[in-house]
Amino acid sequence: MTLNDDEPLLNFACEFNLRRHAEVTKLPTDYVAGTGVASQVTTLFHRHGLLTVRDSTLYIGRMIMLLVSMTFLAIIYVKCRDRVQDQVLARMWMIAW
Repeated sequence: MTLNDDEPLLNFACEFNLRRHAEVTKLPTDYVAGTGVASQVTTLFHRHGLLTVRDSTLYIGRMIMLLVSMTFLAIIYVKCRDRVQDQVLARMWMIAW
């Protein structure tokens, strides 16, 4: 092999380019045909619905926290039912909640 013999180097470069392009074309999205946005959203909703039915602890916890926070705010703003000038600002805050 001489310094001017570039054939092995060119072969290596061609093989490298072929391998690199072959890896790029092996993406999962290249083989999936016809998956539009609507079908993807439908699949996600279906999976989320199954997850909700199978493991509903997250939603039960969320319902309990909502009940506790609403009860807490109701106790805080119980005096706002009186229509007096002193309670105007508190009533506005209650409506904003």
